[in-house]
Amino acid sequence: VTATVTPTSPASNPTLTPVLVIGDPLVTKSVNPPFAIPGEIATWTITISNPGAAAIANVSLTDSVPDVVQIESVNATAGSISFNGQVVSFNIASLAPGQTITITIVTRVRANASLPFVAVNTAQLTSSSGSATASATLTGVSELPATGEPLDFVTRWGGFILLGVVTIALFLISTRR
Repeated sequence: VTATVTPTSPASNPTLTPVLVIGDPLVTKSVNPPFAIPGEIATWTITISNPGAAAIANVSLTDSVPDVVQIESVNATAGSISFNGQVVSFNIASLAPGQTITITIVTRVRANASLPFVAVNTAQLTSSSGSATASATLTGVSELPATGEPLDFVTRWGGFILLGVVTIALFLISTRR
């Protein structure tokens, strides 16, 4: 609640009029990577923030994660979070003005996932001031899209490492004679 000062006349005392400020929490969701192959980790990130000037009470979020992935772990920077089967539940009694909470859901694409698939994952947020949803999409593929980038360290540096090991081995063999 904030107060607005309204002068009634130059000679009189001003009147205070209370104004109720109701904030709506903002929620966003993303998944990284957006394309995945069976067995690969996909991390879902949800942010909940309060851009308003007043605290928001009774903030909760429910996320029914698609069956094509298995939940490995859940984490939140504040509040309480848990999962049961494919459903993630988050609660916090009060979201302070300017506060942002990050929820991380680590999943693994099931080895028996039918490819290709498109899994749209929507989280439902409710609070004392309203509700909101946020979605992210994971696409299952048999191979990752060509980006021009190597997949990992071994792919990028494996040839140089192998060349170095062979060079050292040849040097050691030649110095023993």
